[in-house]
Amino acid sequence: MPGWLRAGAVCAAGLLAACAGRNQELCPGQPVGTFDFTVTDLGTPRPYCAKEPPSGTDVVGAFTGTLAQDAGLGTASLCMEVVQASNYYGRVDAGVFTLTAPSGVAVLGVCGPNCATNSSLDIVGTVEIDGTFAGTLVESFAFASGDCGTCTLPCQATYGLLGTPR
Repeated sequence: MPGWLRAGAVCAAGLLAACAGRNQELCPGQPVGTFDFTVTDLGTPRPYCAKEPPSGTDVVGAFTGTLAQDAGLGTASLCMEVVQASNYYGRVDAGVFTLTAPSGVAVLGVCGPNCATNSSLDIVGTVEIDGTFAGTLVESFAFASGDCGTCTLPCQATYGLLGTPR
């Protein structure tokens, strides 16, 4: 299970979700689309904090999100349905969305009961001709404090990200 689910770096209800309700008002730009996203383990070797083996192409997360952009400014956002979750902000350049959600401090319990890390989530992807969103999600952790046992920090994991239009 990836750190963002285990560590609670993002709301347990989902990694990302749609701009809805109160969060809709916080989502800058014109909506590009609302997507049902699937996060998959790519099954590729990678440095990872907990030294967990890749789990193949298993789905490790699912959520709904609304992508928006301001073409004039080149800015972009991916907004959460879950108000407690962090929105993603960044840029769009030549159709490529580059978004970041700083998740703050996460405790990696699998590394140690008091292994505190600074974490962030990054998305890079495009809206394809068929209307789907295709890209990657990268979770990154850097040592903040505590005993992190045998985990190697800083570390990151890369996942596949596919968004199907709603």
